[in-house]
Amino acid sequence: MGLLRSRNRRRGDRQRTTAPARPPAPNPRQRYARLYGLARDKEESVMKIVKDILEAKSQAICSIHPKATVFEALKLMSELEIGAVMVLDETGAVRGILSERDYARKIPLQGKTSRETAVAEIMTPAERMHSVAPTNTMEDCMVLMTAKQVRHLPVFEGSRFVGLISIGDVVQAIISEKQSLIDQLHDYIAGKFG
Repeated sequence: MGLLRSRNRRRGDRQRTTAPARPPAPNPRQRYARLYGLARDKEESVMKIVKDILEAKSQAICSIHPKATVFEALKLMSELEIGAVMVLDETGAVRGILSERDYARKIPLQGKTSRETAVAEIMTPAERMHSVAPTNTMEDCMVLMTAKQVRHLPVFEGSRFVGLISIGDVVQAIISEKQSLIDQLHDYIAGKFG
């Protein structure tokens, strides 16, 4: 009995010394950090910025003159299926933004008519607009839109107006970003990244 126990102990010791050491499994944060690093190595941005949205949008910047009628602005927005239009003067300087909300709150409630009212009378003036830069993230935009209760953000590079993004653009970009991350995590779990 003592001999058998001694042999088993020696056999068990041998097995322990010859078994390869298994590295500890990385925790979820380490996996995400590794995945994030792989995305950066491939020059893929995990977090989208405003510039990415503007580059993806094929539609040119549409604008209207401050002296145009609100009816003309509504007609333009209807044709382009947009909810806001930038107001630029003849020099191209930004004077404000006109949204469907401006129309709804200022024309009927003040007893005005869209055919006789100038855009300048009901637009949100440039000094009261909330804007972002091309380097702002989608999260920055969502926070600003939520806090200020706006659905459109003009984009300025310094003092130069470069585009307009809507809440729909931001939501679509965030969904796309999350789907991309899910796909990358799936590939990582499936072992495609080694």
